[in-house]
Amino acid sequence: MGAPHADEPSSPTPQLDPRALLEAVPGAMVLIDAEGSVRWVNRAMEAMSGYAEHELLGTNMLDHVDLTWNPLALESIGYAMDTPGERLPTMLRFRDARGGLLVMEVTANNQFDVPGVEGMVVHLRPADERHLLDQILESFVAGEDLVTTMACVHAVAASDTLRADAAVVLLRPGAGGPSVLASSPEVEALITLGGAEAPWSLAAAEEVPMLLDGLEALPTRIAAAAADQGYEACWSHPVSRPGTDYVDAVLVFWRRERGAPEPNATMMAGRLVSLCEMILERVEHSRQMAFAATHDVLTGLPNRARFFEAVDEHLTVSTGPIGVLYLDLDGFKPVNDEHGHGYGDRVLEEVAVRLRASVRVGDTVARLGGDEFAIACPGASEADLVALAERVLAVVRAPITAEDRVLRVGTTVGIARGERASSSTDVLVAAADAALLEAKASAKGTWRLAPR
Repeated sequence: MGAPHADEPSSPTPQLDPRALLEAVPGAMVLIDAEGSVRWVNRAMEAMSGYAEHELLGTNMLDHVDLTWNPLALESIGYAMDTPGERLPTMLRFRDARGGLLVMEVTANNQFDVPGVEGMVVHLRPADERHLLDQILESFVAGEDLVTTMACVHAVAASDTLRADAAVVLLRPGAGGPSVLASSPEVEALITLGGAEAPWSLAAAEEVPMLLDGLEALPTRIAAAAADQGYEACWSHPVSRPGTDYVDAVLVFWRRERGAPEPNATMMAGRLVSLCEMILERVEHSRQMAFAATHDVLTGLPNRARFFEAVDEHLTVSTGPIGVLYLDLDGFKPVNDEHGHGYGDRVLEEVAVRLRASVRVGDTVARLGGDEFAIACPGASEADLVALAERVLAVVRAPITAEDRVLRVGTTVGIARGERASSSTDVLVAAADAALLEAKASAKGTWRLAPR
């Protein structure tokens, strides 16, 4: 068949629908006016953001952006706003309808001078995995909070390799169970359905990944809820503390397609596990540093600084009374001299345990230094404080068994009571200390109440 003759009519040019073309673009698109208000979005933007079109129209684009994350992005968009025809790429973090933060590659295209458009065309697409992995490290180095850093982990999980919604299950035995940092409320709800038989619990207990290529092996209640959310597979990876076998967390991936992990997905999951190990190690180190700054290393009790803070806090926020017991140990120096400092430390540890067992919930027991201890009792009456002093005298003078030796110490207690209108922390503690000295001058192993 030859080429058409010059005078033959050509096929009619199809009429193109610009809006339909924009809807077909593989990426989220938004049209905003000079004030930043959203005038139009495509279906991809609805799917990416979780918002319906009517929820976005009329809102300001900046209200959906984390303005603190990349201030230079705002400068780029502002420059594009002022420069007709300018097309500037940048990166920003978009807040979706569920509150999640999505790292996006954004191109802002100034089309204010184009008839029929007359606005800024903004194209958003998820950042590539390499950049998302960099974001985890940048968040880590910047010392951002755990929620923000784990949001970067969730972004990698949602990208092309894993195509999963993720949750980090933080294991905190004895502290109300595990806490969950999930990519969405729906994923968090699935995790909270778990028990000992949930795959993430088994991964933690057995210290091996639990890779379910379908929902059949899940407990019935979890499988039903997962199916309702459109999930078809669940992979759980334990996150161990570096250099130990202790599992700090489990990284859980929920997938909307059946199947075991492909090799590249296994590799990416391993990278995320390693990053989570590093992140949680920093969190634990920070926790230990904060604890050491406010607690006595030997006994684990709050230290002098934390004790004064506790009394200050009560006097600042409450108009009610607070009592302070100030005590030191009688006969402690002979224990150190005759048996050695190791046995002296054992006495201090045991006294701390006994004091903690003697107080009410809400009271603060502290080691102020050496053999000096103090107890803060918010809301305590004079009778309450005297009764506590009697208990303290009794529990401290009870024999302490350390290895093959029986050690004995006693204590003397000074008591003071005050309230915000008539006292300060320094005055209250000084009064309790003075009462202690008066008691010791009279007879050790007794208590003395400071005059008000």
